[in-house]
Amino acid sequence: MNFRYTKHALERMIERSLSIDEIEKAVANGIIIKEYPDDKPYPSFLLLHKTEQKALHVVYSVTEDALGIRTCHVITLYEPDVFEWNDAFTQRRTIK
Repeated sequence: MNFRYTKHALERMIERSLSIDEIEKAVANGIIIKEYPDDKPYPSFLLLHKTEQKALHVVYSVTEDALGIRTCHVITLYEPDVFEWNDAFTQRRTIK
């Protein structure tokens, strides 16, 4: 699969010292925790990838061209905040 990164995603990678290799491993091995079927221009997904060092969320979409070549469009990425997400980093905490 090919990868394309938005300007925003590249800025977040630099800001957070995340490598292309880390992001591509996250997409290959992470689990989708939320789907956004109405996102434009393509439906997107929020995935979670955990390593021993950290948890990572990646928002991305996938397209396929006429030749069947798939491209992953990385939109944004971040390390989920323990105060905003549950202990498994799969659901946002509800504010009381």
